[in-house]
Amino acid sequence: MVVSVHQVNASTVIGFALSAGSITFLDRASMKEIVPDQNYEMVSSMPQSGFVFTNDKHCKTPVAFFELGLDAALSPNCCLSVSISADGEPTLNYPEYALGSINKFDDLAKATAAKVVLALQWVYSCTHHNNNDDVLAIVKCFLNPKLEHDFLAEVYNALQVNIDYAADGQQDKLLRYPWIQRCLSLQYSLDYTGEIGRRSIAAKVAWTILNMRIASLTYAVTFNFKDKSAGPGGYGQWARPGKLISPAIPFVPRLTLILETMPSLLGVFAWQLDVMNFIIDELYSLKHLLKDYIMDRERVKAQITKLNTPALSLLLASSSRGFIRYNLRALNLVAGGKVNMSAVPVDAHNSFMDMIDSSPISISQFEHIIADLDNSVRSTYEASGMSETERTHVEKNMVIETDIPEVLMPAVERLLTSTLENLQPEIDRAALYFKDVSWLGLSDDRKTEAYRKNNVVDAIRKVPLRKGTKLRRCTRCCALMEDVSRNRQTSAWMHNVQKLCFCGCLWMLI
Repeated sequence: MVVSVHQVNASTVIGFALSAGSITFLDRASMKEIVPDQNYEMVSSMPQSGFVFTNDKHCKTPVAFFELGLDAALSPNCCLSVSISADGEPTLNYPEYALGSINKFDDLAKATAAKVVLALQWVYSCTHHNNNDDVLAIVKCFLNPKLEHDFLAEVYNALQVNIDYAADGQQDKLLRYPWIQRCLSLQYSLDYTGEIGRRSIAAKVAWTILNMRIASLTYAVTFNFKDKSAGPGGYGQWARPGKLISPAIPFVPRLTLILETMPSLLGVFAWQLDVMNFIIDELYSLKHLLKDYIMDRERVKAQITKLNTPALSLLLASSSRGFIRYNLRALNLVAGGKVNMSAVPVDAHNSFMDMIDSSPISISQFEHIIADLDNSVRSTYEASGMSETERTHVEKNMVIETDIPEVLMPAVERLLTSTLENLQPEIDRAALYFKDVSWLGLSDDRKTEAYRKNNVVDAIRKVPLRKGTKLRRCTRCCALMEDVSRNRQTSAWMHNVQKLCFCGCLWMLI
């Protein structure tokens, strides 16, 4: 007996949930049942590729069987189902792969078809703005780590994600490109091992870029106000005397701020400054380990793996470097007094300036490093004669695989030698080394682990939360934020993150 009917993939497939415990899918045009056909050359849907809901108690996936029920519902991508038994108890059911094992290394065609159809379903959900956590659950259940990586690469290719922003003036496109968030969210989630689990370098890179992206969007919303009262040029007097800043700020100069906006950005500014210090300190550690073998690519990769640090990858990849460059503009606006702060409370003003003054690495110093690296990477690409297609492939591998490409080794050598050596006399190396950045969660030391166990940081506002604070948790990346009531006066930029996490998934109250 049919207990529920479901329309699948824009109503091209009809699903019938039966009280006997199985789900049958039919092609809407022909009304023929879609069954696994072992055609590994062309895939069209998950049932055709072998993922089926069965009522066979001897199936290889125990949770694929569900008892006689009164009702059944499918997940948004029909990868999971929930059945309601006669006694009213819900049961979550996974499909069964009817064609044997996907992960056999001697059956490449079967594994390729499985990862491609899962990537196809993920891309469909992205383009139709559906939640795709059910696809992620199937990937984690059926694919081994190697196939998970291949699945991620297929998603990048299918969505035609361009993360090559090595050319000038392209960083603004990063904010308007929708699929970067989806792909980075998937990359981070595939490596998720718990809230205090050790993250891989690829997961750290994805997580950091996602946070840089939400920071960039925050700055774009906050600083997009013209101030006619600031006088010619529109600059406010906010910087402390004698504080040197970079003069090159490509923002529109006439700016103003809503009264409550700047205090809400304290945590975001602190996060960006600490990431800046973390990256430079990690580069010094890497330089110390490499000694005279900086041009040895394999040794560089081995030491990065040993440190499990994303620092070099974040600087080399043009996408993350683009977000860094964009965020430095906002930091420069605040440090340079180019914002009318007459409406901002004095304590918030002092907090910003104390934060900037106490940073071991100044904003102008880090901006100089980024500008020098931009020129070095650009000239290295040009000298190699690499085509745009080849360069795009290199940039993608730096994000997905956190690879250190051979073509950029001259830029790596310059960064770890002359750039860091020229910086060292200008900074307090001890202050940089002892700077507490454990709250960032990018290190694997005991201090970072203890902080993550004992503290909760608002993933959006980047501030520690008190015990007892009402929280929201992301249903995918498990990030936490304070449940800010809509009736309460909130900053303009906070309205953009009330519905979705920075990874693009929904919040839930806990």
